[in-house]
Amino acid sequence: MFVQEGEAWSSNFGFVNISSKNFVVDSLNVDLEIFTKESQKREEQKFLIKAPAVGDTTLFSVTSPTLGKVRTNDVNIFVNKRVAPEPYYDNNFISLQNYLIVEADKKPPVLDVKFDGRTLKNRDNISSAPKILLTMLDENQFRLKTDTAGITLLLKYPCSTSTCSFTRIPLSSIDVKWFPATATSDFRIEYTPQFSDGDYELSAQVADVNGNESGAEPYLISFTVLSEPGLTLTSVYPNPSSGNFYFSFRLTGNELPDEFLLEIFNLQGQVVRTFTIDDVQHFNIGTNTLAWDGHEAIGAYLPRGVYVYRLRIKAGTVKAATQGKIVVMR
Repeated sequence: MFVQEGEAWSSNFGFVNISSKNFVVDSLNVDLEIFTKESQKREEQKFLIKAPAVGDTTLFSVTSPTLGKVRTNDVNIFVNKRVAPEPYYDNNFISLQNYLIVEADKKPPVLDVKFDGRTLKNRDNISSAPKILLTMLDENQFRLKTDTAGITLLLKYPCSTSTCSFTRIPLSSIDVKWFPATATSDFRIEYTPQFSDGDYELSAQVADVNGNESGAEPYLISFTVLSEPGLTLTSVYPNPSSGNFYFSFRLTGNELPDEFLLEIFNLQGQVVRTFTIDDVQHFNIGTNTLAWDGHEAIGAYLPRGVYVYRLRIKAGTVKAATQGKIVVMR
């Protein structure tokens, strides 16, 4: 029988009275022994079962935790170990060699890191007060992580040299909260720092209960904090395109836009498509991408040709605008 370490193991057995006499007692002792060959350890259990009548069978189950029982285990069961009188006891014992095989969890967990709800691109911008969520996704539901063993968080702060060193982030600091895994939620860490302007680098490594690390190398991400509000259109790609266009722009500062307008014009100056703040699912400080499928407002594909876009955005008192040309291929 194969089970995963941490999984509860149980098995059913039956004790038959094959004699012509009833027992003189109402219950019988059961001695259970589980011998783990890897560690040479023994687990012993004792319990009672109902004494079966002549020709009857008493069914019973045995159960045992599997922690520390990795690999093969022998299961030995002795019913009525010469306690109640019987004509003979030879049939009361069963020895199951290599009956229980416990498989160790060797599969590494997955570390998922989100900055303000998004997966950050390397060298992107973030706000000066981000919410960084680190989640350990572990397929082993039998051994839930409930401590911080094997968790390492390091941060490289801005410095004046090219060889800045990492500093450990204490998991007991006021800007770090960690939550144990449960049957319905994953192990996670919430990190809510206050950053000054500059370039940073975050390193993270987590390990599950068995010590399996989330990667051969720690998670590593570089990011920049710039408190001055600004907008930079980083690219419109692909351009030309026969399908989607992706407008990629970068926001800096700490305020999310309260106004947004992207307009597509034909060369006659007519607006053929408009996107407002309601068309953007989520803004974030850093890189944002808006997709346009080349359709005009009524749903038809625009004919091939050159079009002009104009992007305007406002966050608090700061306004920015940019424009350019795109080529639609058909």
